Amino acid sequence: MDSSRDQIYLKFLREARELAQQDSENFDTLIQAFERIGAMEGRRIARGLGEYRDGLLGIAKRSPLGCEIPRKWPHLHIDADTLFGLIKTQRNDAMHQGIVARNLVRHSVEFSLILEHALSNNMNTASELMVRDICYAELGQPISYIRQRMLVNAFSYLPVRANGTVEMLSDVALAKWLRQMDWEEEAKALAQTLAATCMPPSELAQTLADARMPPSKLALTPATVLSADTPVNKLVEKLFAETNHAPVLLHGPNGKGDIVGLISAFDLL
Repeated sequence: MDSSRDQIYLKFLREARELAQQDSENFDTLIQAFERIGAMEGRRIARGLGEYRDGLLGIAKRSPLGCEIPRKWPHLHIDADTLFGLIKTQRNDAMHQGIVARNLVRHSVEFSLILEHALSNNMNTASELMVRDICYAELGQPISYIRQRMLVNAFSYLPVRANGTVEMLSDVALAKWLRQMDWEEEAKALAQTLAATCMPPSELAQTLADARMPPSKLALTPATVLSADTPVNKLVEKLFAETNHAPVLLHGPNGKGDIVGLISAFDLL
């Protein structure tokens, strides 16, 4: 098994699955990822998805989710071979029937999860499993935009770059801040300056930098930063030793370099 190639495959699948789960009309991104992996495995470009079957199922069989678990729990799981057949058949009808398209998305996501588990099962360092394209919140961004990014992407945490360091903003902290803010006194003063523009005072209009300042004090927590070459077992110990279970940021190997990735409990599932 080629670890670097598996990492590339895993990246293809995760990115495509995220798009498909955000919008079912993006189902073809997963099909394209399957074809791309199949072509790389077979070292040739084929005419259609069906010709990549052997390469894709060869990967799927590396996970117990491919066959063993569906055999034991057939009412809860579909085996990889059956899923592949369903995807191939449903793809031909997806442009014409809405319910078929929805089933195609579901089956494609399930097949992707099998492949992802097979690929990640033997990865032993943080760098092999980490998310490389990190989404940061910036101090100059309004709370409205940061809230939107968290909701659209289902982020529980966003890293925040602040004065040369990185801190973490959690959905819990943001929700608490939004729901518990007492704006009665602030609104009276702010209303005078905003009256001319007819803009109502709103906590959502504040920048993150302002929200951190007294009296509102939106709470950020220090980020945990480890080396990208940290073994997964050590990473798990550190991740779950933290009371908030925030994602761990990763810098270059040997304790040097800039932040190169992020890994959360979700990435270890």
